[in-house]
Amino acid sequence: MADEEAEVIIVGGGPVGLSLACDLSKRGVKTILLERNKTTSVIAKAFALNCRSMEHFRRMGVQEKIQNASLPRDVPFNIGFYSTVLNGSTALKVTYASWGDIVDGKTEKGYPFYEEGISPVVPMFCAQTASEPTLKKHIETTSDCVSLFFGHKAIAISQDENGVVIQAEVDGGYETKTFKGRYVVACDGGSSPCRKLLGTHMVGKFVLARAFSVMLNSPQIYQQIKDDCKVGMSFVSNVKFTALCYIANDNNIVIHSFLPLNISDDTLKRYEQNPERVVKSVVGSDLPFTVLGCSHYNMHALISTKFRIGRVLFAGDSAHQWMPVGGLGLNTGVSDAGDLAWKLEAAVKGYGGANLLDSYEEERRPLVDSTRRFVFHLGGNTVGNANLFVFFSIPIVRLVVSWIVARFFLPDVVNSNLLTLGFQYSNSSIIMHEYNKDGKIVNPSSYGGCRYPALPGCRAPHVALPDQESTLDLFGSGFVLLVIGGEDADLQPLKDEFDQRKIPCQQFSFQKFPELAAAYDRKYFLVRPDGIVCWRSDSQPSSLESQKIVATVIGENNCQRLPVRITQLDSPAFVPFVSDLFLRFGVEMILSNYLGLSNITSWLIGFGLFWTSRAMRVKQLPQFIQETSRHSAIVIQEFGNADAVLKVDPRHTGSFGPNDVLIRVFAASVNPVDCRMRMGYGSSVVSRLLPSTRTSLFPLVLGRDCAGEVVVVGDAVTKFLPGDCVFAVVPVHKQGTYAQLVSVDEEFVSLKPSNADFNEAASLPWIACTAWSALVKSAGLNQYNSRGKSILVHAGTGGVGSLAVQVLKAWGAEVTVTCSAQNFTLARHLGADKVIDCTAGDFSAGLGGGYDIVVDPIGLDYEKKSRSVLKHFGGAQYICLISPEVFLSQKLGSFVGSLLFSWIYRFKIITNRFLFGQSFCYSTTEPDGKCLDAVCKMVERGEIRPLIEGVYSMDEIVAAHKHVEAGHTRGQSIITIP
Repeated sequence: MADEEAEVIIVGGGPVGLSLACDLSKRGVKTILLERNKTTSVIAKAFALNCRSMEHFRRMGVQEKIQNASLPRDVPFNIGFYSTVLNGSTALKVTYASWGDIVDGKTEKGYPFYEEGISPVVPMFCAQTASEPTLKKHIETTSDCVSLFFGHKAIAISQDENGVVIQAEVDGGYETKTFKGRYVVACDGGSSPCRKLLGTHMVGKFVLARAFSVMLNSPQIYQQIKDDCKVGMSFVSNVKFTALCYIANDNNIVIHSFLPLNISDDTLKRYEQNPERVVKSVVGSDLPFTVLGCSHYNMHALISTKFRIGRVLFAGDSAHQWMPVGGLGLNTGVSDAGDLAWKLEAAVKGYGGANLLDSYEEERRPLVDSTRRFVFHLGGNTVGNANLFVFFSIPIVRLVVSWIVARFFLPDVVNSNLLTLGFQYSNSSIIMHEYNKDGKIVNPSSYGGCRYPALPGCRAPHVALPDQESTLDLFGSGFVLLVIGGEDADLQPLKDEFDQRKIPCQQFSFQKFPELAAAYDRKYFLVRPDGIVCWRSDSQPSSLESQKIVATVIGENNCQRLPVRITQLDSPAFVPFVSDLFLRFGVEMILSNYLGLSNITSWLIGFGLFWTSRAMRVKQLPQFIQETSRHSAIVIQEFGNADAVLKVDPRHTGSFGPNDVLIRVFAASVNPVDCRMRMGYGSSVVSRLLPSTRTSLFPLVLGRDCAGEVVVVGDAVTKFLPGDCVFAVVPVHKQGTYAQLVSVDEEFVSLKPSNADFNEAASLPWIACTAWSALVKSAGLNQYNSRGKSILVHAGTGGVGSLAVQVLKAWGAEVTVTCSAQNFTLARHLGADKVIDCTAGDFSAGLGGGYDIVVDPIGLDYEKKSRSVLKHFGGAQYICLISPEVFLSQKLGSFVGSLLFSWIYRFKIITNRFLFGQSFCYSTTEPDGKCLDAVCKMVERGEIRPLIEGVYSMDEIVAAHKHVEAGHTRGQSIITIP
């Protein structure tokens, strides 16, 4: 029995978890919040709250409290570039107004991350150490349905169809409590214990940069920066540190220092033991100060493979992580909470449809991925080249950099509003989308910037109304019907449908005026509780149409997801341009000042390096290779016997490219080729085929096929979406499928047969491609020319043989099978017309010579006997699946082995053709997605039945290999991947 129960449990009391708790409190949803720390954050990693976040806080009723906790309203938020903040050389200063002057309309100066008139609120620069206590206090003083449990660490999580149970340690483990809720939202940070407990992984770019943060209190330094430097945020670069420094409230100052990737642990310990060293090097002053806290951390560009697992959803850093650029990390998390809150309310109050919570991932994931890439290309390049700011001491460099930053950098950072305000949920299944003549969704990109009409899937625009400050104040508590230039009685069928379902809905009618007509260019609008337009029209819907609209927007309709590609903002051209300029001028300075070369020579060398670097960057940009977080895989570090070399590695990592599909593997088959590769078979050939990203064959993951679920797709993938159930085959030179995650080129992936489970689907791909290569590509057979042909299949109850028999029978061939006597019943069940006992002497005796084709997966002694049963001079074909090429290359070397194989192969082809009129062919397995597509259809029609002999767990991989290695298998052996 649970100690505490609620409708929703939030794990994590950071800014995202507290924002969600505030929102759910406003909606009257009973909520429990668990936070492992006893207090709110003592180090401020985030401080910028953009317009969208402030709009959410305005809706929650906490806007003024956040403003009071932010940077004082009279402090201009100027941005400076220095060698040190105080008494340092100035490279550039960009002046902005204070947020108070912007709100009061007292200035024409701009303000960071803000475009005048686009929102009723302005961004706030509120340190995380101030925003979290503000939100916490707001909940404690105004909410009677949210319970906060700080000092409670989640250590176990379980769920069923009725709810979720969380076990938490209290006060460091002296006590445990059990909490039960209908839904759980994990907002527990980048390390996310909930995500790890549920087996979800992260993909993207790991450790782009490292940072060391210090928070200090000093009235003297604060006052001097405020009065003399007049900067709210400073970029500092000198020979010791490259850092970001900003002033908060209450005389607090935060320093984020960017560190080299290869910095040692000993150096980090020295920084933690003596953070004053960092402060003095960045501030450049001996004024007194008190260090409030310090920490070091890694910065990534990651996204979770899942935003939802059953009743558990992920938000904030547990779903996505990136380095701080314009506050996009914290603000994206706050918007996650805004998207989730009303959907959770609908779910717990009973009017939300079965697909409503699924729409959270459909809507947020593409936008989150676009933001992640924007941050990676913008911040990753800037931070990665931050140490080059030391060249500020060169006047010409300082002049050029100042112009570039003012012209390109700041406008592009400010234009992150395109991500925070100018977004569209274009692949959401709960939006009534509009389509143009080309069949594409009408989107805001054609309008430019963030000023576009109220489009479905987009944020409802802000318009100042005669008697209200903003149209945005109409939205928040429920659905809203807007009638522009109509009558109060309009939209009655739609309003009745909401009322009948007891769904909160209000209606507002306005007469047209220019500002409103420009933003709301239709007559009727339906806006969700989070302020997103979900339907618009110039005509009133009928009762039947109203039912469809309401069913769609609350997630009752099982709409097909739209295959929308991730639309990312192009990285600004200034990023590599600045880096190349630094390289050029730095080289010129070294060559002329320290090596004594002439100015002309130095200039020519520097200019050449500039254009060489630019050309190299252009070639590198198109490829976006992503990495996977640690996951379990069965690897070998050397060749050998199964019990000696097969090991489970729980910390395996991988990567995937733009054409790859990342699959969460649920089942994989154990094929004879896996056993042979484990012993070193084909290693010399595979080594030559390794991709450039792998310098060694080891660690090697075996497994050539699998079935599972798509979790991420590369940029260039067009056939699959996350969530698709697929089966796939992997070429021998790629890492295999004995792993929780595997990347496969989309060319080798197909949708899983709908009537086969994952174990059955995993048994098919490799043997299907092997049989397909022999029957279709080598023998030229198909469903039209196979009828009536007489075909002999050896080992017809094994993996490849059993599938080949079923395909041939589906195509109308007459099939004879060789197998052991104990498998006769199985062979006839597969459809064999005649069965021969291969253990009772010469199988060819009494067969005559009337076969059109022999399919031989055994070779050796079977080759000569098989040719004797083929028709002579009748176009008969012998197809052997065991080629000696790999063996010869392994034994004699690649060149000699391949040459000898070529001679042997040509000799057999010629002699069989001229002496017997028969074709001779060695068939090798060629992975082929089209083959899988065809096999999928045959399975769904019942023409192919997967044949499984045994199912093993991941820990039983050695037993599975030994069983397959022993031979005489009946069908496939499968391993399940947890």
